[in-house]
Amino acid sequence: MISEKTLLFLAENRFNNSREWIQTHREEYEKYVSGPLKALAAELGGVVSGIDPEIITVPSRNGTLSRVHRDTRRVRDGMLYRENMWLSFKRDRKASPACAEFFLVITQTEFFYGCGYYMPSSEVMNALRSLIIARDPLFTEAQKVLSDGRFAFTDERYKKSRFPDMPEELKMWLDLKNFCLMRRSNDFSVLFSEDFGKTVGEDFLRLAPVYRLLMKAEDISHSELSNNSRITELKPPSAITW
Repeated sequence: MISEKTLLFLAENRFNNSREWIQTHREEYEKYVSGPLKALAAELGGVVSGIDPEIITVPSRNGTLSRVHRDTRRVRDGMLYRENMWLSFKRDRKASPACAEFFLVITQTEFFYGCGYYMPSSEVMNALRSLIIARDPLFTEAQKVLSDGRFAFTDERYKKSRFPDMPEELKMWLDLKNFCLMRRSNDFSVLFSEDFGKTVGEDFLRLAPVYRLLMKAEDISHSELSNNSRITELKPPSAITW
């Protein structure tokens, strides 16, 4: 279970910024950070696999669980170790490098989770917009997810609408530069609860229509690029018993 000791360890890890320190505190890392996050990944993995069986859920594969150290190729501030952690559930990133994903991020000040893309291609975004304009049934289901107020868009929009003649309820989707629906919170009593995995899992299920819409857009973009691919639609997830 994620606890205050998880965040405290990550803060100390960042402060010490030392390979020697993390090596001498490896047991604490496994107990307070790695172990609880692997358990959470296993719990949520069962949920996302029900939504899409092709999603990889093994913590040691596909970047599902973040490492305690940062990628030194991208370090610019000299901080080699992280004070936050994340889980990412998506299809094989070698086959689909910009694939839609379910994610969870835990920081020192908040946690957030949701469904979306990290740097989607223009082809995928164009395919997504075509589905929105056509009012595809999957888009109708995705609209319902946004309407309950539990999740919100987080990514940038174009300052000037590219679709000025479209209804407002469509423009709020069409003018996104990127795509991500997310739920944020700084209520750590929720994060430290035994039911945290259940809470996130239930919200992932709520986001399933959004995921299916994004994957249909990806299938369309691949089909247009190859002119030989069949568009496949993911079936709604079966009921999950907790």
